[in-house]
Amino acid sequence: MPVNSKQQQLPIHEVVATAFKDMKVPREQVAAAMVGFITQAEMPGMDKAQFGNTLFVSHIKEKNGVRVAYLKAVNADTARNYLDNGVKYFKYIIEKGVSYVFMTFTESSVVSILKAIQTPDVQKRVGYKAKVAMKKDAKGQYVAVVRVMQEGEE
Repeated sequence: MPVNSKQQQLPIHEVVATAFKDMKVPREQVAAAMVGFITQAEMPGMDKAQFGNTLFVSHIKEKNGVRVAYLKAVNADTARNYLDNGVKYFKYIIEKGVSYVFMTFTESSVVSILKAIQTPDVQKRVGYKAKVAMKKDAKGQYVAVVRVMQEGEE
């Protein structure tokens, strides 16, 4: 059940536990999924950022001067806060010099975040542009690529 971060900020381990309880992961696979996520998050070179009750874990690579983030996120926050947290993350990742964010997910709530970060009012408020390409496969898995650009960049 979501916990409003404006009322109660959860520590990272509670964000992960709450998020995996709420995800559509079969009950018998929750523990293994949590361990896998936490193991990945603790690997050297992983970038972790918590905004509200949402945890963003990225592996950032650079090739030919282009920084790319491979993102996994887990959320234990309310829907409205999740959207705000996602916007904050994209501003954060731009400040780290990342130009592209790749992600896979099954939660339809992420689609709302990706749509929101493309809106002109959100982009103007945080000083970036974003273009999103997204596809859903037959099994319900989404793949998304987000091109993030600082103001004035094309």
